[in-house]
Amino acid sequence: MQKVFVIAMICCASFFCSTAKAQTTSTGQSVNPSENQTEVAPGDQNFLTVAYGFGRGNLIYAVLKSLESTIPPDPNAELINVNVSKSPISFFKVEYRLKPRHSLGLNIAHNTFSINGDVKDSFFYNDFGSIVQTSVGVKYSSTSCNIRYNYFFNPDDKLQCYIGVSMGIRGNNISVNSNNPFFGKNINGLGLTLASVPSIGGDFTFGLRGDIYKSLMLFGEVGAAKAIIQGGLAYRF
Repeated sequence: MQKVFVIAMICCASFFCSTAKAQTTSTGQSVNPSENQTEVAPGDQNFLTVAYGFGRGNLIYAVLKSLESTIPPDPNAELINVNVSKSPISFFKVEYRLKPRHSLGLNIAHNTFSINGDVKDSFFYNDFGSIVQTSVGVKYSSTSCNIRYNYFFNPDDKLQCYIGVSMGIRGNNISVNSNNPFFGKNINGLGLTLASVPSIGGDFTFGLRGDIYKSLMLFGEVGAAKAIIQGGLAYRF
C-alpha cells in the first residue's frame, strides 16, 4: 500500500512541475538570462515541494510500553515475557504553493507496532515432538493519507515558520498470530488476521524549515500528529 502511495505522489509531482513551468511561461518572462528581469521573491519561484522524513513519539506506543513494564510483576497476568517493538514512523509530503503564504498538498504517514508474549502455563508439542510454550503476537499498522493546508508566516525568509492542518483517511490494520496451531486456528476463525478498520484522521503541527543547499531544505515539526516530533529533508522544484 505504501508503494502505491509513493508512485501516486511521483505522478503528482510530475504534474505539478509541468503546471509550474506552464505558469512561468504564461507570465511572458524572457528565458534569456541576459535580459533584464524583475526579481521574484523566493516564495513565488517554487510551486512544488516534496518532503520525506521520520518521527518520534506516539501515544499508542507509549501505552504499549507501559504495559510491557506493568504486566510482568502481575502474578495473575496471562501473558508473560511481553515485548513491544515498532518500526520508524515515516512521512511523505507533497505541497503545492498556491500563494506565497498558502499551500495545499498531501501528507502520507505510516507506522507499525507489535506486542509479543508467551501465554502463561500453556504448552504444546510441535512437529518435532518437543514441548514448546505458546506465544501470541499482535501487530498494528496504520497508514494515513491527509489533505494538508499550510500557512507561512514569513514565506520569503531563509528560515520559514508555518502551521499545518490536515484531514483525511486513516487505515488501521490488525493481525494476530500464534505458534500454537490450535490458537492459530481459532484466531483465523475469528477473522482477526485481516482486521481492517478505516477511520477519519488529521493533525495540527507547527513547523520550521530552512535552506541547506540551493533548493534542498531541512524541516522539523511538532504537534498533534502520528508522531509528536518529526523532521526530514524537503526539496523545492
